[in-house]
Amino acid sequence: MIRCLVVTVTRNRRGQPIRDQKIVTADVITIGRSAEASVHLPDPRVRLHHALIRNTETGKLYIEGVNTSLKIGLKMRERAKVRSGTKILVGPYELTPEPPKAQDHDFALAVELIQPIPENVGDLRGRSKISLSATWLGKRGPAYALLGAVTLVFLALPIAYATSARFRDETSKQLPAPLQDVVWDRSWDPGTLSLAHQTLQNKCTSCHTTPFEPVPDAPCINCHRTIGDHAADPTVQTAVFGGARCVSCHLDHKGEHGLVRSDATLCAACHAGLKAKHPSSTLANVSDFARDHPAFSLSVLNASTAEVERIAASRVASFQEASGLKFPHAKHLSPVGVRSPSGPRVLECASCHTKDSAGARFEPIHMDIHCAECHSLQFEPAVTSREVPHGSPQKALDTMREFYSLIALGERPIDVTLVDGLLRRPEAGAPPDVERKRALDWANSKARAMAADLIEKRLCAQCHEVSRFVADTPPTMDPGGDPRWIIAPTAITAQWLPGSRFSHKAHQIAQCESCHDVRTSLASANVSIPGLAVCQKCHAGSVAVPGKIRSTCELCHSFHQHPTARAAVVESQS
Repeated sequence: MIRCLVVTVTRNRRGQPIRDQKIVTADVITIGRSAEASVHLPDPRVRLHHALIRNTETGKLYIEGVNTSLKIGLKMRERAKVRSGTKILVGPYELTPEPPKAQDHDFALAVELIQPIPENVGDLRGRSKISLSATWLGKRGPAYALLGAVTLVFLALPIAYATSARFRDETSKQLPAPLQDVVWDRSWDPGTLSLAHQTLQNKCTSCHTTPFEPVPDAPCINCHRTIGDHAADPTVQTAVFGGARCVSCHLDHKGEHGLVRSDATLCAACHAGLKAKHPSSTLANVSDFARDHPAFSLSVLNASTAEVERIAASRVASFQEASGLKFPHAKHLSPVGVRSPSGPRVLECASCHTKDSAGARFEPIHMDIHCAECHSLQFEPAVTSREVPHGSPQKALDTMREFYSLIALGERPIDVTLVDGLLRRPEAGAPPDVERKRALDWANSKARAMAADLIEKRLCAQCHEVSRFVADTPPTMDPGGDPRWIIAPTAITAQWLPGSRFSHKAHQIAQCESCHDVRTSLASANVSIPGLAVCQKCHAGSVAVPGKIRSTCELCHSFHQHPTARAAVVESQS
């Protein structure tokens, strides 16, 4: 804060100074003709805002002109330090900084009018010619000439250039070289194009195919071929939007972000009373996210049919997802950690759920990346580090049969075989083929027993629904004698709300548990998609509310529905 003692100096007939003073206090001392100025200089030769006096961080006072220079001492300067005794000219006034005279101000500023307006100024103004009417020049002639020039250059020539191909060809040939490349209609500036159309800045005919007529839909569709209609049902689209054109909603030349409407009335105009516009519609009326929005319905992938099933809002609370997996979140998110080869390990949501490159959704979960560290597929850990392949029971059985066959035929002497469960020397004179057959029988038997234990009890059944193939003949064996297992197909719904536009990146400031409460979930069938009330804790409707995000329909929903949108599937077969 600057405290200045303003001393106004006037002189009597004898030339003696008369000093009138007052203290002004402000962050910045303003000097000028404006009535709001801290130092008011009421002379027409002074600017409204002529100069400023500022206090720097070091405590020094500086004076500077506002878009002008000041005569400080004997030099013209834009900015200078305020020094006691230095004369500063502001128009006809002389300002002289003086040291403070008391403790109630920081410095004094003497102000004196040294160049008063002369007494004969009235006569001077009378003899001066300061208007066109006082000269030989007139107003009407130049005005008509200027009007004709503007009409020709900025109206007639652009219209001819836009409507006549012959005119365009002739101008490119007849005009002088500097003017041959002139595009006349560029002189019209209807406004800034949107960011998406910046490449069309000088290509008006790309959209305006016929001059002075509204833009038709064809140029829009020609570029936006993959854009979908608003309604998936063609009959509904025709009934509700049959007469609508693209420019009914998308008006360009309204600024960089003016092409796409985001106001709530765009959607509420129809959806607030949708039944009246389309009586057969099954959608509920919606007018505002905070006041009038139905509960969320879910789109779920059916693992048995691979089709998307729509779950009504009334069923969501009791719905159980049949994903084919057994996964207790409560066990894996235990605060004491889970058992792993390297010791107890505390898992968080991000340990398995990794955002995709866009940050909107998550990458699929894979056995070898996210699970194999703790859920090893070793079948003889005391003997070998080999693992069975994940995904196919038959391939797992083949891997174990190969391993045990190598032991029986390759790593053991051929004359040592299995008798009554024990390795013994063969009887004297036994043919080699008999011994080989006994070794292979042992390998097959061992592989089948180990596979049954691995698949039905120890490993696969921990995460998957496993059953043996049941048929009349053969009951549990294939023609080769191997048991056949059926592992329920795994299908995980990746987009529960495909009609919404949601990005986890925009919500990364929130904790996962604030929307997905799974720390106490004991089954993977539990659905943890947040409901409407959870979203409304942070999101308001179309009316701004302190502490909440103003949310119109376009924040979460796209008007144009892409025909390929459906729930994505992640199959854990790798």
